[in-house]
Order: sequence, then C-alpha cells, then structure tokens
Amino acid sequence: MMGLGIGSGSVDIGNSLQVSTSGLGAYLPMKTNVIRIGNSRGIRIPKALLEQCHLQDEVELEVSGDHLLVRPTTRPRSGWAEAFRRMPEQGDDALLDEGPLLAAQ
Repeated sequence: MMGLGIGSGSVDIGNSLQVSTSGLGAYLPMKTNVIRIGNSRGIRIPKALLEQCHLQDEVELEVSGDHLLVRPTTRPRSGWAEAFRRMPEQGDDALLDEGPLLAAQ
C-alpha cells in the first residue's frame, strides 16, 4: 500500500474518498483509516486501486463537495492536440498510403 498525505487538516473533506478511475470500471466503496504522517494525516491506498487508476508517485487532489478526488497527474494522450497542430508545419501530415480506399463489401 502507498500512503497519501491529505494535508494539515485545513480543508474539510467530509466522510468520503473517491478515486477517479476515468471510466476504467465501477467505483466500489471501501473503508480505510486516516493515519498520522508527521504533522499531517493520510490514507493508505490498496495496490489494486493504485494500478486500476494508474496512480504513481504524484497525484492531483481536488475537493468536490464532501468528496476528495484523487487523479493521476499524467493523462493518456496529453499533448496530442498540440502535436497534431504542429504536424503540417513540420511537413509530417502526408498520407502514408495514397491508394484508393476499399469500398465496403
């Protein structure tokens, strides 16, 4: 399990923790204890949830109502829009196969 610091108690997060799975599966509630980590408090996230949510060393935290949302800082396909925008400037937008399209059979 990995410990995750919540901070020094300056934000009321209510009684709920939600781990954002970005549509990777159903959200099943589970209980865990809030523990002391130095002057802060934290939670332990089971390895299975870390893997399912692609959480690694750094995460984003967001308070939404009485929920604490935990998300990975890296997003799949992040930067793709900018890369696609630059393709014509770099001459990298030519079709690889210029043959006729096959008609649906």
